[in-house]
Amino acid sequence: MNILTRTGVVVILSSVVVLSGCDTLSKKFIRKSKKEKAAVQMVLEPEVYTGPVMTREERYRQAFMFWQNWHDEFIAALIQDGNRKKQIDTSEEALKNLKAMQGQLVAGKQEILEGYIRRLRDLEDMVKQDIYGQNVSQIRSAAERLKRDILRDFSYTDVKNELQ
Repeated sequence: MNILTRTGVVVILSSVVVLSGCDTLSKKFIRKSKKEKAAVQMVLEPEVYTGPVMTREERYRQAFMFWQNWHDEFIAALIQDGNRKKQIDTSEEALKNLKAMQGQLVAGKQEILEGYIRRLRDLEDMVKQDIYGQNVSQIRSAAERLKRDILRDFSYTDVKNELQ
């Protein structure tokens, strides 16, 4: 036999084997039909998180503790050439927690605490107006006096019988 006929026979036989018996080759060239996927419908049920149930004493203590920490941060921020934005932010947080404390008290104590809230608001305004930080030491001493007054009049042991 001739070499050309041998190679021709080998090529023909291999082509027949490849085309007829190879399943993967037919899978490569035949387009699969697209089946519609069953759409899974998501059902979302909102879950209401109420948070931990706190007693009025716990709410007051928490607000008092937050106020005390933020007021300490406010006093610490009142240093010469200090960060003015931090001074304003800490005073706002201390004010917010004082208002939370006020909401837990009876009417008579709320009015007394309102005076302290006004004093803290005045200190915050002084910080905002003191762009160059020339009155920081005066503001700091006023903030320390305010803290002492609030601790004296509104610690939990002093107001535990006057909570709403």
